[in-house]
Amino acid sequence: MANDIELVKIILDAGVDVNIRNAHNTIPLHVALARCAKLCVGFLLSAGANCNLQDDEGDNAFHIAADSAKMICENLEWIAVMLRYPNET
Repeated sequence: MANDIELVKIILDAGVDVNIRNAHNTIPLHVALARCAKLCVGFLLSAGANCNLQDDEGDNAFHIAADSAKMICENLEWIAVMLRYPNET
């Protein structure tokens, strides 16, 4: 994913679950946050991505955003946005 929101829209429009998991239980939101794909993060959240789902390491979207915020990208603003999206835990 290279922050290609149009590709994400096409995939979701085709019926793929926004919270689909890979072999490591990583969801698209985790990938977008780790890669600092800001447009995709916002779109995935608005499409119903669950911030509380954990990967095999026990990390959820908040953990990944905080960890990648230590690097170059600025995910701290996404932490505030994700707190406004109520998800079932």
